[in-house]
Amino acid sequence: MSGTSYALRLVLENATYKEKQKIYCMEQAELENIDNAMMKTLYDSILKKSRIDFENIPNSKGDITAYSGYGPMMSTLDIIKRLLSVSSVSSSEIMEVENCIINLKNMKPVFERGFKMNNSFVQLLYCSMVASCIESTSLLSSAYIDFVKFPINGSFKLKIAKENFSYVAFDSIKQFNKSVASGSMTKALKASDIMVKESFIAVGGITAAVIIAVLSVIPVLRELIFYFFYSKMKISEYLDYQKNLIELNETRIGKSSDIKDREKVIKKQNEMIKRLEGMSDKMRVNSVMSTKLSKDAIKKENKSFNLDSVESNSSSFIL
Repeated sequence: MSGTSYALRLVLENATYKEKQKIYCMEQAELENIDNAMMKTLYDSILKKSRIDFENIPNSKGDITAYSGYGPMMSTLDIIKRLLSVSSVSSSEIMEVENCIINLKNMKPVFERGFKMNNSFVQLLYCSMVASCIESTSLLSSAYIDFVKFPINGSFKLKIAKENFSYVAFDSIKQFNKSVASGSMTKALKASDIMVKESFIAVGGITAAVIIAVLSVIPVLRELIFYFFYSKMKISEYLDYQKNLIELNETRIGKSSDIKDREKVIKKQNEMIKRLEGMSDKMRVNSVMSTKLSKDAIKKENKSFNLDSVESNSSSFIL
């Protein structure tokens, strides 16, 4: 058995010694049947939790620049980058998010075709990745920006980010970028066009290459869908944070302002700062809890995959 797929690894995790020996002795065609059956099982699991409210992200139909939240997200990233630049500090996290946005823009033709074909696999991946960029941008700005009381010449200063960015949304961005760089992401999305919409049942026989390509992306999509399924925050709340941040950044006290005007602006700034700090706490708590709940749910589901259940399903998905 040369190489082990993601699907087969899940089966092996729960296999007894005898079952493992049986799997290791299987012919390649039998292993491909397991991959095929597991692919459908995993995707069906994703679909059961995919009734996520991505709000108006689907309206952009694969073009991230057409998404209404694109502008606030890019403006927020610019604020953080300017702050980092002034302080001569670099951030690999910011670069990851920007790279993901670039990849989403470059893959616009693939995603747009997915929406035209009503390919749920492509649609879910696109919406999940855009949502991940929105959430990660807000969390990063919360980690890197310190709100200064009474900011006369500027609203923010840099603070050292002490957080370990191991949230599912951000980790998925890194995995997505790696898949795009290797070419496996594009192959997977094109391969998914061969599948029949949500059912993922073979049409005229699916090659092993197609199954392998799609399976390479299933782990990323699975983690994201589970994560957003358990999230208690709306995407619009992350955008509200960004819009408030942008507004605060634009709120200045002019040198010629009289005392009353200065006091009015300071009061407004402090109210916005208090609101942003409250939103920051809510975002961090939600991300930590959603990450834990989604990972626990995936671990629990993984334990349900065994050789007997897969073999009983594989007969309907022979290549």
